[in-house]
Amino acid sequence: MNNYFIAIKLPSDIVASVFSVGAQINEFSKSTIVSYENLHISLKFLGGALSDRQVEEVKSALQSIKSKIFLIQLRGIGAFPSQQFARVIWLGVEESKPLFGLRKQIDAVLPPLSQADVHNFVPHLTLSRIISVFDKLKMARFFKLYKKTDFGVFEVKEFYFMMSKTSKIRTTYEVLAS
Repeated sequence: MNNYFIAIKLPSDIVASVFSVGAQINEFSKSTIVSYENLHISLKFLGGALSDRQVEEVKSALQSIKSKIFLIQLRGIGAFPSQQFARVIWLGVEESKPLFGLRKQIDAVLPPLSQADVHNFVPHLTLSRIISVFDKLKMARFFKLYKKTDFGVFEVKEFYFMMSKTSKIRTTYEVLAS
């Protein structure tokens, strides 16, 4: 199955520090850790039902976006829907006017595809998808330990139109345009 989305990729030094923390999630849960090369911040999810024509339209529309270089601060770890009932463990992205401005520009040029992304924009970096938790106490300590941890700042110079391909074995990501 394919899914299309627009994302910000992380520099390798940030990925290295984040990935080591994400690896600890298996100490209290059975989970699928997002692989090193697939860590990203999603700006907009477009769904999986795009035709070749729509893919080309998205590429063309995104070319019209003019975004200045800006900084993103990564801080804290949390979970969706909640820390008590974690299904997705994420790393937080500090509030950023330029980031929300970029998202607004994306929404403005892609209105026909907006139906796929029905949730409010909550910038985050998915670390893991939880299958089951076997040590709730250890999980609570993990969230407490990293609640306000600073994971670094990096410059955003570009964003990417990407496709993920999910199979029974793994998910792979392909950059379609930047």
